[in-house]
Amino acid sequence: MDTIRWLRLALVLVAGVLAGSVARAETTVCTVVSTLPAYINASGHYCLEQDFDFTAIGNAITIDVDNVVFDCNDHRITNTDHAGQYTAVYVPNEREGVTIRNCTLDAFANTIYVQSSSEPGAIANTIEGNTLLRSGSAGIWVYGSNNRIERNRVSGNTGASNGAAYGIVVYSMENNGTGNTIRDNVVSDFKPAAPGMGFHTTTQGITFSGVDDTEVTGNTVSGLYATTGQWVEGIVSQGTNNSIIARNTVLSAPALPAPLDGPQSYGIIIYGVTQGNVCRDNVVGHFTSLDLGGCVDSVNTDF
Repeated sequence: MDTIRWLRLALVLVAGVLAGSVARAETTVCTVVSTLPAYINASGHYCLEQDFDFTAIGNAITIDVDNVVFDCNDHRITNTDHAGQYTAVYVPNEREGVTIRNCTLDAFANTIYVQSSSEPGAIANTIEGNTLLRSGSAGIWVYGSNNRIERNRVSGNTGASNGAAYGIVVYSMENNGTGNTIRDNVVSDFKPAAPGMGFHTTTQGITFSGVDDTEVTGNTVSGLYATTGQWVEGIVSQGTNNSIIARNTVLSAPALPAPLDGPQSYGIIIYGVTQGNVCRDNVVGHFTSLDLGGCVDSVNTDF
């Protein structure tokens, strides 16, 4: 083999090695979580090396300390015995610097729940690259400020926990949260079951309440249904100021018969006396009450 052919072969081999290293995103330098339920109370880097069928009562993972990375390495936790109940990853007590990533979490209630009971809430946490399926209430629920929710997929919400069907919720208890980012997520295909005790709630794809200076960009919301007497809101906010909702695609779902005949009411809606909110470069379509409302409407496409 001549020199040129050797060089070509070497380049091919090097490219293959590099491609393999890029494709392999699995975290290996970590403390492996090998049994569930698990309680994490020391800062550090934690990961999964296997899938789990979760059969216990309670939360699968609790992270009760600051500065933790929890990486599922694309493994799956399925709530097999109590579908629509409990939480897959629970972060209580106003935590800071927690990252939850690369998880597939199936059939929990509030699937990832970053909780707070006092202000300023949870701060500077990251939820990224997760797939959250068949949530019984909300796929992601976060209290606080400067949190980042990116590149997650929330799909198949059943409303089985309490009738609620929410994709992503960001909230401030005392209406003074700020600086959260909700970016490049996909929220889709919600078909909540009619609750047995007459409790119903609006279906919401992305909702943020009491938090200013929020960025909601590049998300796709589609295929959401509401039960009879309720309605669908794609992206909704209450009492936000100086936030930007841009480059999102929010589409209503085709009509279905009862009990999933709640109207496709609002595409993007901001409620309350607010100021400085801009809706720009969104594509919003086929909502019955309003495609866009409550914000400065700049160069959106609605139909």
